[in-house]
Amino acid sequence: MYIQTYKIYRLFGVVKTSALVVMEINYKNTLFIVLLRTIILVVLFHGISIAQIQDTIVSAAGDTIIAQQEAGSILSMIKYGADDTIIYDIDNAIITLYGTESKPAFVTYEDMKLEAMQIIWYMDGDSIVAVGINVPADPAKRDSFPDGFKLVGQPVFTQEGQEPLTGLQMVYSLLTKKAKIIEGRTKFEGGFYYGENITRVDEDYLQITDGYYTTCDKEEPHFHFKSSQMRLKIRDKIVAKPVIFYIHDVPVFFLPFGVFPVHGGRSSGFIMPSYGESRVEGRHLRGIGYYYAPNDYMDTKLLMDYYEKSGIMLRGDARYNVRYKMSGNISGSITRKNFADQELSRWDLRIVHNQIIDPTLNLSVNGNFISDKSFNKQFKLNRYERSQRRIYSSANLVKRWEDSKNSLRVTLTRTQDLQTGSVDETLPSIFFSRSSPTYLFKPESSSEQKGIDAAPEKEPFYTNLSFRYDSKLINRRSKSRIKEDEPFERTTRFGIEHNLSFAMPARLFTYISLNPGLNYKEEWFNETVRKHVDEQNNVVTDKEKGFFVRRTGSFSVGLNTKLYGLFNPNIGSLKSIRHVLTPSLSFSYRPDFSGPAFGYYAAYSDTSGKEIEYDRFSNAMFGGTSRGKSKSLSMSLQNLVQVKTLTGETENKFDLLNISMSTYYNFAARPNSRKLSDLSTSIRL
Repeated sequence: MYIQTYKIYRLFGVVKTSALVVMEINYKNTLFIVLLRTIILVVLFHGISIAQIQDTIVSAAGDTIIAQQEAGSILSMIKYGADDTIIYDIDNAIITLYGTESKPAFVTYEDMKLEAMQIIWYMDGDSIVAVGINVPADPAKRDSFPDGFKLVGQPVFTQEGQEPLTGLQMVYSLLTKKAKIIEGRTKFEGGFYYGENITRVDEDYLQITDGYYTTCDKEEPHFHFKSSQMRLKIRDKIVAKPVIFYIHDVPVFFLPFGVFPVHGGRSSGFIMPSYGESRVEGRHLRGIGYYYAPNDYMDTKLLMDYYEKSGIMLRGDARYNVRYKMSGNISGSITRKNFADQELSRWDLRIVHNQIIDPTLNLSVNGNFISDKSFNKQFKLNRYERSQRRIYSSANLVKRWEDSKNSLRVTLTRTQDLQTGSVDETLPSIFFSRSSPTYLFKPESSSEQKGIDAAPEKEPFYTNLSFRYDSKLINRRSKSRIKEDEPFERTTRFGIEHNLSFAMPARLFTYISLNPGLNYKEEWFNETVRKHVDEQNNVVTDKEKGFFVRRTGSFSVGLNTKLYGLFNPNIGSLKSIRHVLTPSLSFSYRPDFSGPAFGYYAAYSDTSGKEIEYDRFSNAMFGGTSRGKSKSLSMSLQNLVQVKTLTGETENKFDLLNISMSTYYNFAARPNSRKLSDLSTSIRL
């Protein structure tokens, strides 16, 4: 910090001469700076005698100065600061602040903040003037600026809850809270406003002279509404007279006056378009239309794109949302355009709907449809939509039964490949599941029959017999082709699958757990395949229609137990070690369903008389039939070492070492192949 005094000035002495004190401060919170700034601020209050100072409270802390004065002057906190220079003109009661290009000077008052490269505070009139400063431009860009200078640090006026006001020069009154901006710019609710002179009448009104309004965010807008007089009521409307609509610099039409809504939030009103040009379709206005919001639950937007050479496009979007009940939107577009001698009518439609019918029944719909494969590429503005190769549609109805734990889901799907034109549809797929086990012979609990305090009786082993069940129905159809000039080949596949599993856990000799299980699967189809060889020795596949059943299943049984060893070394914080040994055996069996007894496989003879076996269900909905018998015994042994330590009064338990070993023996292995697998070991420390 340094202080340069041009003329000596005694603050409380007999001699009083004009003086100018220049202070360049680095903003260190030293006691000297705080006291000096306090004294200077007291003297700057014009017309206050020494006797009146006792009614004035002045304090300074860092970059903040708080001032209270008598009635008729400022009664709120004022904060100011500058990274570069602060000049105090004591004779004229003026403070001048100079900021830097990266951090401008500032003055804050109540909820207002004013920033600029240069700020002049006239304390006699309680007004502030803010301007930018011309600085030398970069050598590489000097030719782009007049006289080789560029304007930096233009004034920016912000107030809480409002968009900022910018301009070349700004004057603000701290008492009346009015502001005047030269060549000002601001933004409200998607609209941009410019004026040669903008006067901030009060917190709610702006008076704009020789200005324009537009929704185009370009520095040089493609279109705008120009008016010599405009009055803006914040979050309400703007009234202008007269109004001339320009596309670039060309006037298009004239109105004696215009009213433009600038409501915050949702409100009905006209939507301003954007302007553009293309070589094929000429000049265009895109997005002109109307927004309609009749209530809090829905709104609609209708838009039109006008192309000078080709035609028009109509777009619509309707949204709705009722909390805890339903929500969604329906949008689409239709276009009729002329290219040379060809007239094209094209469209797209999207539907999204989600509804909670009741707490256990939900419906969701997502549908996408277009007229042709190139629609997205030509008309969509979003890059992701333009590059989409497939469009997907679906509808889901989900029902849950809370008491029984049953659930049902009905699904419709449609996938369209825009490149090849192929379509895959599932109309419908139905899934039913009973996830929780259902016990077949378990009686009512003894506590319910004999009272809650009665001792439970030992139940027979067969009361643990339970089953789980799920099923699905799928009806799928598709159309596809290999080459674009070939006709579509249409296929339909249908199937129903039932899965039933039984379990009956039990105890052997108290310490051994026995877990037998049986899985049964039954599938219903509407077609199978038949194969034969024609005279040219080509394999011909025919579809055989009807009702066909395939039944498969498997059986398994497992044995396991746990052995415990406990050691108490009591060495330091180590109190005990536990070794848990878990051996287990599991046997599984699945028959060979390709055998002739099941009838799922057939054979044909080629021209040489060789028989070739094939799966009749190779093209079935749920896949082909597994072949080969499976009969194996799995063996595993797990060693778990656990540790307990004591730190003060805190007891800690954790797993120290886990060693697992497993192998299996395949009784159904092919001759001359290994039946016993390698021993697999894993160690986790």
